[in-house]
Amino acid sequence: MEGDPGVVLCVRDAGDGTPPATAAGESSWMIAHTAEKGRYVVSTRAVKAGELVLCAHAYAFAIHPSYRRRVCAVCLRYCGVGGADGSERAQGERFTLSCASCGKAWYCSAECFGQATQTTTTTPQQQSQLPQPQPQQQGYMHVPGSPWCALAKRLSTIKWDKDVELVATLLCQLLTTQQNELQQHQHQQQSPQPQLRFSDVDALVSHADDPSQREPLLELARLIKRILPSCRLTLESLVHIISQEASNSFGAYDSKCRQYGRGLYPQGSYFNHSCAPNIAKLVQGTSVYFYAIHDIPPNTELAISYIDLRLPTVTRRAKLKEAYAFECVCSRCEPKTEANQQRHNHKQDHKQKAQETHKEKDKNKDTDGQVKEEDRDAETEEERVQGVLCSNAMCFGIVLPAQIEEKDEQDNVVLVRWGKRCLQCNQEQTSMHQHQHQQQHQQHQQPQRNGKQSTR
Repeated sequence: MEGDPGVVLCVRDAGDGTPPATAAGESSWMIAHTAEKGRYVVSTRAVKAGELVLCAHAYAFAIHPSYRRRVCAVCLRYCGVGGADGSERAQGERFTLSCASCGKAWYCSAECFGQATQTTTTTPQQQSQLPQPQPQQQGYMHVPGSPWCALAKRLSTIKWDKDVELVATLLCQLLTTQQNELQQHQHQQQSPQPQLRFSDVDALVSHADDPSQREPLLELARLIKRILPSCRLTLESLVHIISQEASNSFGAYDSKCRQYGRGLYPQGSYFNHSCAPNIAKLVQGTSVYFYAIHDIPPNTELAISYIDLRLPTVTRRAKLKEAYAFECVCSRCEPKTEANQQRHNHKQDHKQKAQETHKEKDKNKDTDGQVKEEDRDAETEEERVQGVLCSNAMCFGIVLPAQIEEKDEQDNVVLVRWGKRCLQCNQEQTSMHQHQHQQQHQQHQQPQRNGKQSTR
C-alpha cells in the first residue's frame, strides 16, 4: 500500500493465523454452524472499528502472467506503483533476478533468490505498515529446476486468455502443493512450523453439482488433466476442487486496483457474504487481513462482501447467483424479510413500550406508520454502506478509521490524529457519501456563469 507510513489501521495479531486476542487472551470470533447457513463466523466480544479480526495464510497463490516481473516468486512482494507492501516505486521498475530454468519467475532480492535455490534459508525482512507473519505454507514458492518450474514453463506456452491462465496456474499450484504434501507424509517428513493442509481446502464449499456451472467446470478439469499428467484425481474429484477454488479464492490487487495475483486462503473462507458487510478484507500476497468496518457487538455474524458494493441490487444478486450459486437475502437486498426484521424488532419493542401510556388512536397511527418506519430503516442501511465506500470512483475499497501521523515542518514535531483511509488504495479521504455532498456544496458556492456577464 502506498501512503503515509505512519498509518495504523488496526491492532496486530499473533501472526499465526489464530484470532487476535485481547490482553486477557479472549478471541474475537468463533465458528458457528446451522443447517440453513452452514459454517459462518460470529463475534464473541465487542469488536472496535478498524480492529484486525483475522489474518489468514495462503495454501496456494498464482501470480498474474502480466505481473511476473513485479511479484516475487518467494515472498510474493509486489513491486509497482503503489506497491502492496507499502512502498512507492518508479513505474518502470522490475525485478532483475529470475529463474534460469524457465524464465517465468522473478525474485525481489538475493535473499529470496537464495531461498528458492536452497542456498540460504534467510527470510527477507519486509518493510510494511501491516504485520507480516511468516507463511504457514510455502508450496507456492518457485524453485528453479523443480517439477513446478517445468510446469510453469509449459503453462506459458499455451495460447489462452491471461485471466484464464491465472486460474489454471492457481489450480496447478494447488494440486502440486497437495502432491508435495502427500510425498512428505509418505516419507514422514515434518515441517519446522505448523502448516495448512489440503484437508483445510477440501472442507471448503463446492458448487460442482450446480447444473449451470457443470459444463465450464468439466471443460477446465479436462484441460488441467492434460496439463498435469501426474494428477491421479478422477475427473469428478477435480471438478469438485475447481469449484472449491472458484468459490473461495481471493484476488490480490495493488493500490490502483489492478489484479496481480490470486490465492486460496482456507481460513478466509469462513466468512459469509453480505451486501452490507461489517468486515473488510485486504489481500497481501502470503496473507489476507480482515478488519472490522465499524463497531460490532458480541454475538453478531461477521460477513464480508464477495463483489463490488457499488453495483445495483439486481446486478449484485445476479452476479452472486452466477458465481456463487445463491440468492442474496441480506439486509440490503431484502430489507423486509423475516430474518432481517430481527434487527428492527428491538427498536420496535422500545417504541411499543413508550406508547403503552398513549391513547388508542395514537397507537393506531403508529401502526399505520410502521411500514414507513421500516422503509426509513432500509434507506439508512443503504446510506450506511455508501458511507464506508472509497470516494475514488476507480477504487472498490472500504474506508476505515486510521491513526495518522503528520510532520509539522515549522515546529519539527510529529502530530497524531484520527482520520479515515481506504483500506485498498490507502488514500486519506472522506466517505463516498460525504465526498459527493462536499462536491455538491462546492458547486453551489461557485458563481453561476452561463456565458453571460453578470450584472452588479
